[in-house]
Amino acid sequence: MGFDIQTLPWRRPLVPDWNRRYDALWAQLANADQVSQTDAATLSVEACVLANQRLGPLEQIKINKLAARLWKVAASGTLRRVRIAIFGNATLSLFAAHLKGSALARGMLLDTVESDFGTVTAFAMGAAQSTIEGPLDAALLSLDATAFARAERLLDIVKDAEVREAAAERLRALAVGVRTRLGVPVIVATVPAQPEDAISSIEHALLGSPARLVAAVNDEVRRGAEAGDWLMWDAAALAGEIGLHSWFDPVGRHHAKTPFASELCPIAADHLCRVLAAMTGKSGRALVLDLDNTIWGGVVGDDGVDGIQLGNGSAVGEAFLAVQRLALELRRRGVVLAVCSKNNEDVARRPFQEHPDMLLRLKDIAVFQANWVDKATNLKAIADALKLGIDALVFVDDNPVERERVRQQWPLAIVPELGEEPAYFPRLIVASGAFEHLPLAAEDVLRAGDYQATVSRQVQRDAAKDYDTYLGSLQMRMTITPFDRIGRARITQLINKSNQFNLTTRRYNEHDVARLEGDPAFLAWQVRLSDTFADNGMIAVVIVHKEAAVRWRIDTWLMSCRVLERGVEQTIMKELVDLARSQGCEELWGEFLKTERNALVTDFYDRMTFKPVEPAASNGDKRYVLKVSEFALLKSFIEVSQSA
Repeated sequence: MGFDIQTLPWRRPLVPDWNRRYDALWAQLANADQVSQTDAATLSVEACVLANQRLGPLEQIKINKLAARLWKVAASGTLRRVRIAIFGNATLSLFAAHLKGSALARGMLLDTVESDFGTVTAFAMGAAQSTIEGPLDAALLSLDATAFARAERLLDIVKDAEVREAAAERLRALAVGVRTRLGVPVIVATVPAQPEDAISSIEHALLGSPARLVAAVNDEVRRGAEAGDWLMWDAAALAGEIGLHSWFDPVGRHHAKTPFASELCPIAADHLCRVLAAMTGKSGRALVLDLDNTIWGGVVGDDGVDGIQLGNGSAVGEAFLAVQRLALELRRRGVVLAVCSKNNEDVARRPFQEHPDMLLRLKDIAVFQANWVDKATNLKAIADALKLGIDALVFVDDNPVERERVRQQWPLAIVPELGEEPAYFPRLIVASGAFEHLPLAAEDVLRAGDYQATVSRQVQRDAAKDYDTYLGSLQMRMTITPFDRIGRARITQLINKSNQFNLTTRRYNEHDVARLEGDPAFLAWQVRLSDTFADNGMIAVVIVHKEAAVRWRIDTWLMSCRVLERGVEQTIMKELVDLARSQGCEELWGEFLKTERNALVTDFYDRMTFKPVEPAASNGDKRYVLKVSEFALLKSFIEVSQSA
């Protein structure tokens, strides 16, 4: 038994009425420029549902075409629009087409721009004029082993070192050159080793061998990713997982210069789109676990704590231990854990408290929903308690009926297929890419604890006599500092992930953020918050354009939903007004740009005592102004420290 990763087995099987639904959706999108915002939201969800299934070759082609048509819809609904440039030394057109369909399955609309074949070096070095037009979000640099010069002879320690160093320098020069010319993050692919170069088992120890050259290139890719110079797509790991003999198609390479077998485009595209999903905040942030036959064998309500299958010495028990071990590893990376089980709560909690082989304990679980309510309803309660969107939850349940029920109610929730063999549960969860992430910052690692602290605060809030007493009891401390190199990655992450508490939803990449550091025409703040329960880390980003000495305009204001209703925005606004007043600014201007997901802040400027400049536009956008001298002091329970 096992599974073939090429079939994307974590996706649900193709539904019987797939073609009928596709045809209906295609017809509705016939006049893309006439689709309303409301219709776009509905159609985009249906498109995601159709894309996120185990598609055959014909269905895959249809989805790729659908994604391309949906891109032309001015109102893209709930989908995040992403545009990337693609550079390589092979023919990547077919791969680019599949990227669009794969992105759709992960909640994104993708447009690609390919560089001309064989021009990556000239472009990166500035010797060729750019033919790429329009804004971009990222660029992909995908090279194979033929892009790097091999050693002329073996067993020469000096030449071996020179060739490997030259290959690493070439890789770095190309990546940095593309990044500099385009001003966007670059995703650099690792290089799979070609099977024809595996002549012996000692290749990696043989001075001057192609294997050592490829290893040097991949080491440089990893070093650059670790340093934050670029992002990494581990194509070499994917090729190894599939098998190098299956990955490489020598006929296709010689005839069409394809980088890998054409039938692997769907899995390769899905693999890269995981990185794009992580860039745009589309990865899972919470793992929601069923209990019976998901993290232990058997039904605890019937079998009792002593009767469930769990622990070493039993093949089945060890399989469920592996599920729990994965859950703890994800928590170590900042993923919050929750339970969603049809059980009596006291019975469901007992294994966590009493079973000696349980790896998961109650302290690891942020929200514990065990009752006889429909799981789709409980999933919404979990999302609300964690202040997360449903699309940030990954629901893991062995029961296909429960999985299907959740998919029907919450089509954007991430619900991987598991199969029937628990030994494969962890592998399928990982293979799904639901928890793909970028290089982790300290705040990412602490995120699971932050979410648990959110739940603890709610308990204290419920116990408080009044809300002001509750806020005072939190002993909140805020730190406001300018953008800097240390916070740059997290600032960029927040800018690109925050949707609900985001006044304008303008997206800036890491290079845009770097340019704001020290720019006297802008005020750029990173805001951190701590309280008695946890250090919340960076929770807000504010960018203000000093358009004139007496007039400043708020360009970006976003916050984490984890700190809502705690007076954070009022406190930041007071600090901003105080600074504006001290520097002679007389007016603060702001705008609310409506999206599908930021209704939460529709009245933000009204609450901050700004005055509307004009009636709201037909699309819901609003413009406001505040006379600094007329600012009304807002109540706050937060102690603030600020560095210039």
